[in-house]
Amino acid sequence: MSASINVAASNAVSHGDNKGKVEVVVHWRPDPSPRYLIQVDHFGFHNNETFDMRYAIADQFWDSKSGPIFLYTGNEFFMESFIENTVMTVLN
Repeated sequence: MSASINVAASNAVSHGDNKGKVEVVVHWRPDPSPRYLIQVDHFGFHNNETFDMRYAIADQFWDSKSGPIFLYTGNEFFMESFIENTVMTVLN
């Protein structure tokens, strides 16, 4: 299968094969995007600082009775770059 990735909009990425049989679109919301407030220090209780962890959702194939749910963690770079250029497009 020859895969291609097309940026459909500024907040969506499309991934499909060359025959059009596989089509997955990962959408993320423009700012303010979905965020999860998390503590900076997970091991001590002396620091109460937090940060907003961004996340993306692709739920067009998700079934609440059978799942699945894939979690892909990036790093300090822009989330959009990971969604557009890495395994995130294949997992979804």
